[in-house]
Amino acid sequence: APAVPAAPAVPFAATAPTGPTGLAGLWQHAIGVPPTGDDEDFFEAGGNSLSAVELIGRIRAVHGLELSIGLLLEVRTFGGLREIVEAGGGR
Repeated sequence: APAVPAAPAVPFAATAPTGPTGLAGLWQHAIGVPPTGDDEDFFEAGGNSLSAVELIGRIRAVHGLELSIGLLLEVRTFGGLREIVEAGGGR
């Protein structure tokens, strides 16, 4: 069988919802820079305890999810947080 050509790589920015209610947009509003990939660490990207409270609060306001700061400390990455938000807060 002939080889199937690989699909072209889609840049991360094209797949992350960056609008004001998308998680990437909430992340950017909290720390001033958008996530560059699923493996980006919130705290290494410039987040701190105050911006973590802001991000969790915005997720609560926009998505209606009651997440804890401890969860963000545990998960840390954009991809991990996105999975939790997409699952409705469950793990």
